Amino acid sequence: MRLLVVPLCLFAAGSTRVCDTEEKASSPVAENAASASSVAVAGDVKVSLAPGRIGGSVAVLGDFSIELLLQKSGLMQAVVSDARGKLMGEGVKLSLSARAKTGESEQVKLAFVPARARFEGRAKAGTELVPGAVDVALDVGGKAHSGKLMVAVVAPEPELGGSVLVAGGYSAELFARPSGEVQAFVKDSAGAELRADAGASFKALASAKGGVQEAIALSYDAPHACFSGKAKAGVELAPGPIELVVDAKVGAGIGRLESIALSIDASHGGQLIAVGEYSVELVAKGTELRAFVFDAHGKAHASGDLELKLDVGAGAASALVMKWDAPSLSYKGSVAANIDLSLQPIRVSLAASGKAFSGGVASLRAAAKLNANAKLDANAKLDANAKLDTGARAKLDPKLDANAKASVSKAAGASLKVIPPKVDISTKQGASAGAKAGGGAKASGGFSLGTK
Repeated sequence: MRLLVVPLCLFAAGSTRVCDTEEKASSPVAENAASASSVAVAGDVKVSLAPGRIGGSVAVLGDFSIELLLQKSGLMQAVVSDARGKLMGEGVKLSLSARAKTGESEQVKLAFVPARARFEGRAKAGTELVPGAVDVALDVGGKAHSGKLMVAVVAPEPELGGSVLVAGGYSAELFARPSGEVQAFVKDSAGAELRADAGASFKALASAKGGVQEAIALSYDAPHACFSGKAKAGVELAPGPIELVVDAKVGAGIGRLESIALSIDASHGGQLIAVGEYSVELVAKGTELRAFVFDAHGKAHASGDLELKLDVGAGAASALVMKWDAPSLSYKGSVAANIDLSLQPIRVSLAASGKAFSGGVASLRAAAKLNANAKLDANAKLDANAKLDTGARAKLDPKLDANAKASVSKAAGASLKVIPPKVDISTKQGASAGAKAGGGAKASGGFSLGTK
């Protein structure tokens, strides 16, 4: 008898193992089942559910794993991996049907974007996606697979210029600083900001110098309206993968980003925006925008070899192709005179060495205000009621992982039913393994906080 082993994954407790066309006749799968992390079959073949890469919900479909990230704006992103965890792209067809706020279904064919190493597609203009069951149709080499993936959270656009991911029933905008501070601005599935009384515990698993992973307990920080924590004394964070572990009344989960840039202080009086493996500081003066680019370590990238584009305003009303300005070591662009850059949402697209990244901010003015309130200053003392206890930082709650695993295991045990081959369910947590630019254009006069 063949044995099918399905260890559970916490990358997305709200997601489900997808039932493909070959299983439907004999093994219905309830929509609320937790996602699987790997599937071992007879022989030497193993179906591996790769760790999350883009901060979405992870599930298994036939011999493949799929990570799906939906955004309220209508953007659909997905990563497909084969049985051995290898990323797949060219020659693969992927279509999704997701729920819109109107109650209708949005059917979208996703195209593979090599520079982004993922599939992307967008619902029609004006569509707002909402959580719910997503119909997945995958074609690999002419062999079709289909099923449903329950998406518990539709990710919002970044508001403060951070990196957004989905973990369990929540979304979070993350910031990780070299000195060891991590901030998570968390929202529930309805988009409401999470507070201390939400009945949820959070932990960040961040990359640190020396190639190790640092576990950082996050506690609610009322003055800064976020969940924050700091690494142990002497630990410096490094660019790389970051995970957010959540244990909550509504369920447990882990969200993961393959790589993020470290958050640094603005050098030119502007606002920093995380753009994949880079950070971009935007400085506005009237109708002109200047962009200073930094690499993942916070070092100025001043070679002028990047492609930088900005979409300004709701619905990308104004598209700017930023031009390199050697004297200021920055990229420059201008918008129409009737556009107030400080009040407009801005989406940043950056292409470097064959790779493409994106990021955004709700507005420069809002980011300036919120970042000023949320900024973690290593030399400042937090309010006594909100200060993280040093011992609590160093000693993580040992129940966090256990509770998270138990929660997902219970959910899966109640809803995941597979008729032969026999299924053995267990839990398993996925593991993840500056110089100042613009000396001649340093903020002065009109360049203040990037909003003048």
